[in-house]
Amino acid sequence: MIYFTYEKNPSSLINDGFCYTFNSKGARKSKGTDFNLKIPILFNQKEGDRPNIIQSFNYKLDDNAFSFNILIKPNEIGKVTKTDITELIGSKDIKNMIPQNANFIKATAIYIEECNGYKIEYTQEIERLDIKLDVHFYFYMIFDKDYLYGFTFGHNNTDTLHTKRYQPLITSIMNTFVLNTNY
Repeated sequence: MIYFTYEKNPSSLINDGFCYTFNSKGARKSKGTDFNLKIPILFNQKEGDRPNIIQSFNYKLDDNAFSFNILIKPNEIGKVTKTDITELIGSKDIKNMIPQNANFIKATAIYIEECNGYKIEYTQEIERLDIKLDVHFYFYMIFDKDYLYGFTFGHNNTDTLHTKRYQPLITSIMNTFVLNTNY
């Protein structure tokens, strides 16, 4: 029943309360961070496969390969201002932050939980052994005084319907980010 209700509008899962709260404090690789993020109940959760990826989530309603990862790193840059982000986005350096074979779409400044950051959108054909995927990525980087929070969302890029379906879901998930150390 839940599949038919939310198949075309998965972002409503959070608004309708079909979600749980992920807290980084209990995650093994969280590096002492303390933030919350609401995750729709239709996502499988597992520990990340790479050193700085604390969690990975996969959407289990369809085969469009929609998933996301949470990355945590210590902030060795220091305070990042809105001006720093604006200058980065305006420079050619922003395109160097995506894989070489990726197609840059756009970058925008973001501000959430009193932290500056950016969002980069790009597409990339990924090949691993005999598997080829065309993926649409949304990468969010949030700069706190102590940590860098990275959120990488990706979905199958076979048609624009997926982008129209998943972009609101990504925005809904990111808007639930709460940095508990601010309160």
